[in-house]
Amino acid sequence: MPYRPPKPSPPQVKRAPSPTKIIERGITTRVPEGGWRDSNFNGIRLRRLYRDMGFIQRVAVKAGIQKVSPNLARIFKWQREAVFIEFKKRYFNIVGRRKSSNHDTKNMFEISMDPGPHEALWIDALESVLLESGLEFESVIRNAAQSVIDVTYYGTSLIMGTQRTALTQARLNQRANGIASKITGIEETTRSKFRALLEKGIYGDQFTVAEMFQLLWDNPVSNGMSQSRVATIARTEMGMAADESRKQSIHESGAVTHISVIGCEAREPGSPRYRGESTCNIANVPIADMDKLEFHPNHTGTIVPSKFLEIDPPIQLPPGELT
Repeated sequence: MPYRPPKPSPPQVKRAPSPTKIIERGITTRVPEGGWRDSNFNGIRLRRLYRDMGFIQRVAVKAGIQKVSPNLARIFKWQREAVFIEFKKRYFNIVGRRKSSNHDTKNMFEISMDPGPHEALWIDALESVLLESGLEFESVIRNAAQSVIDVTYYGTSLIMGTQRTALTQARLNQRANGIASKITGIEETTRSKFRALLEKGIYGDQFTVAEMFQLLWDNPVSNGMSQSRVATIARTEMGMAADESRKQSIHESGAVTHISVIGCEAREPGSPRYRGESTCNIANVPIADMDKLEFHPNHTGTIVPSKFLEIDPPIQLPPGELT
């Protein structure tokens, strides 16, 4: 019997550590003995806390971006192609399909249309596509945001000493739903970009149907459905998820009186405002106003505690229980 060498074993694929494991290995800050106080929040302890909270945010957001980006890219690709399919359906329902419509774009759209009905067909096609993809878009954002929120809360809880409860989870879920519900702003950007291109082509340049079709097809950046938007949306929404989780953990600690934002590259002049100044790198915001802070797209800052109580926070007893 001829010798047959054994089949080589399949290569062992080394799995990357989970974000929570990366955080556990990467941070050094823990709750000081006796808890966080303003008097022990200084020197190396302060610097370590700020460094570790920035590290937690980067790890969580990076994992969220990796999770959400392929799905966003797929949705945008489908939206872009679907708008043209829906437009052609509507156009041929009106003018009828001719033999020449099976050839190039110019012959396909040889029947002209007045500007108003022409624009209306494109807008109707876009709205039908946004409506059809809206629920999936929201689900994709929510699932990725929930993952970032969970990772950020876990890492922050190691530093702040908070414990995840059923009520905590409900509030974190509520914050994730709030992020997902803001996709209307993303859709509105798509609408405004698309309509601006229609306005320019149909009314400004007086394009034919064929020319307008070609312009929209050749300009995915201008029509609002480009792959370049994926990176911006992913960074913005996942950063927002990390911020919302950090707010919840800091609030539940009961020891923080003020928070600051650190790590922004600059104080953007057009960014959201609080007390008349940019929220980028803002300092010492009372914790009661923490949820009023909003940030610009691609925000890179991190929310951190900046002042603590000097005495134990009051014990929160269940309703109806006496001290």
